[in-house]
Amino acid sequence: MKTKTHWTTEHFPDAVPIDLWELIRALTAQRNERNALRRDKDPDFLVSQESFLERVEHYTQGGTKLDAYRIYTSSDTHLTVGIRYGDEGSEYISPELTREIADQFDLDPLN
Repeated sequence: MKTKTHWTTEHFPDAVPIDLWELIRALTAQRNERNALRRDKDPDFLVSQESFLERVEHYTQGGTKLDAYRIYTSSDTHLTVGIRYGDEGSEYISPELTREIADQFDLDPLN
């Protein structure tokens, strides 16, 4: 299911919309992987319903109109992603997402 786009990308013309929920799943997996005693890389292990809902609550503190974006770069280690919560240039957060985790999720709409 693709999320609705609420905001323009005029401030970041290279930004490509991605599925918000898939990005939050990836960020949840990354956070849990860092905290996991067991190094299980299976996304189903790393993304429990409870931990996913905690991340959703975290990212929706400022409102429920959110968009997720990816900017393609040449980095081999990290994806440049962002979550916009408003249409002003400064109204976004850009969490760090490793390619190792990101590659397990559907975050590449151009390929």
